[in-house]
Amino acid sequence: SDYNDQIYFQFRNFPLISVHQNAFAGARAAEAASKQGKFWQMHDLLYDNQSQWSESKDPTTYFHQYAQQLGLNVSKFESDYASNQVNDSINADLAVGNKLNIQGTPTFFLDGKQIQVTASVDSFETQIKAAIAKKHVQH
Repeated sequence: SDYNDQIYFQFRNFPLISVHQNAFAGARAAEAASKQGKFWQMHDLLYDNQSQWSESKDPTTYFHQYAQQLGLNVSKFESDYASNQVNDSINADLAVGNKLNIQGTPTFFLDGKQIQVTASVDSFETQIKAAIAKKHVQH
């Protein structure tokens, strides 16, 4: 958020279903919440509570609770969760990720080039600042 006026951040789904059985379902929940302007709030709840729902036989019970917690219209959330539009959006993200040969998450690209980021926010910030400085020099 410190750089919102200088960079464009784009999130793409890349659920690793071979590793996490409910990864695609989690992506659906976040995208369904997005339809009501609460993508990041749902994303954060999913991430923070991953141990609850990731191995569940029916993760939708948890997703329903999260939707309520976020104050979403739950029936719209459930409809969007089940929609082809949400499904197609995630599959389109997966197709792009596969084309780019993404191997895991998170993966970051900066100006179209994959970058390596350590667990440190500082390393990510250093690369962002360098890219911004480079753009200013070029203009």
